[in-house]
Amino acid sequence: MVHCAKQTKRIVITEIGMNVNFGESNTKVQEVVEFVRSGRILQEGSLPDKVNAKVIHRLEEIPQEEDYYHNVDIRLTWKDILYEAESHIFDDRRRKWGRARNFPYGQFFESFLSETRDFYASRIASIYLKYQIHDSIAYYLTCCAEARCVAGADNVLFETIFTVVKSGGYPCGWEGKYPKGRMIVYYPPKTKEASV
Repeated sequence: MVHCAKQTKRIVITEIGMNVNFGESNTKVQEVVEFVRSGRILQEGSLPDKVNAKVIHRLEEIPQEEDYYHNVDIRLTWKDILYEAESHIFDDRRRKWGRARNFPYGQFFESFLSETRDFYASRIASIYLKYQIHDSIAYYLTCCAEARCVAGADNVLFETIFTVVKSGGYPCGWEGKYPKGRMIVYYPPKTKEASV
């Protein structure tokens, strides 16, 4: 079970993943777990050179689901793209372990998602809570860790998302037809306050 200790209005994840060995993927999964423990999200940063993305600095520019339906050039919404990538994780898991109940880390990843979401909610500016950014980042990192557990670091989308999140950004959409086109990434503005 994941334990959190409350210290001066901050939640500190102290034991998440410490007693779990993910076999041959342990190092890669633990990299994600350690990043979560660091609490470093939504910081000033810049897009890594290896990532093709449109960078935005205003929260109001984050694409909403209905924005995709107005653009006839787009076939998949950001959610569709994420779910498609997540389905590859489930397919790999099913091939390796069979039924979901045979997956030895299922309970860990459920707790990891919940605890990461709560941890980030306690650490980010309230304006980001309105946009549920902590939920999305917790989901992204859980999917990346689970993909690494199941198939190594082969899930290109979640690996790219992890790279962006580590650099301080928030992947929030896709511009163009997937897989062509590019990711849309929000970075906090250079001033220390969120721009709306």
